[in-house]
Amino acid sequence: MFEFLDWYKYLSVAKTIFENWKLVVIVALVVFIVLVFLFRRYIGALIYDYVVDFGISHADNLILVGLIGVDAGDFTAAAIILVGVFIHERKIVGLGPALGMAGMAAWEASNFFPLGTIPVFGEVAEGFFNLFPYVFLSRIMSHTLFSKKGDAERAVKELQFDMNAAQQFQIDAGDAFKMFERAKALIEKENYVDAIKFAKKTDSMISSAIREQIQSNADVVNETINQLSQLEGTDDALAVIDESVQVAQELLQDAFAQIDRREYQIALQDINKAKQIVQQAAAQFDEINAQDLNTTYE
Repeated sequence: MFEFLDWYKYLSVAKTIFENWKLVVIVALVVFIVLVFLFRRYIGALIYDYVVDFGISHADNLILVGLIGVDAGDFTAAAIILVGVFIHERKIVGLGPALGMAGMAAWEASNFFPLGTIPVFGEVAEGFFNLFPYVFLSRIMSHTLFSKKGDAERAVKELQFDMNAAQQFQIDAGDAFKMFERAKALIEKENYVDAIKFAKKTDSMISSAIREQIQSNADVVNETINQLSQLEGTDDALAVIDESVQVAQELLQDAFAQIDRREYQIALQDINKAKQIVQQAAAQFDEINAQDLNTTYE
């Protein structure tokens, strides 16, 4: 009696679904579209796993060219996966990791040749690994564990910071803006490695221009210091020079340390302070030296 009621419930549910099949199809399509949107970056990986690896590996069995455990389809799929995975992963994780991931994916597609040639084991391995989503799992790891996305975003931020600094130093950075936009576009396309390359190359040119401008100001101070070091005068006047030169040199050292930390404005402030100190020292030297000479003559 109870079994009859259970079957009746199942039939009722099936009848309801059948009568509302349009609604079921719509719901299924919505769910499918949502899943494709959420996991769109992994669709290509699933194609490699189940169209290339599984499909091509079994296609040669239809024309009777397959061997035990390892066949022509496996090697064809392995070659396609090797190239495809490397091209994709190189943009995300870099050259070395991409070679490793592509090589492992291709070896898995070949059923870990020559292990796949072992009788019985090879047949079991072929059935298991053709269904195992290795490319899909490796792509998840590349996007979560080994991705260069963070490095690319930092490189673009550093480039933007130096571009703003270049404007403050009245340095033309027109071409750099185009490269900045290109690097951002590459990040959106998940090409993090090339984004890093473009951002760092452009940032290097801008930071070099900023350093040259700051260095030119520092050269003026160093030239003044060299001139002061060659002066001859009384002990008191030379003591003022020595003390001022020491302070100015410390400020210059701090300025170049600030440049390495991208604190360009602080570096320029240190250099200007050093410039004021040596200029004041030169004026004080003349006053003290003149006073000492007058005292000596009197």
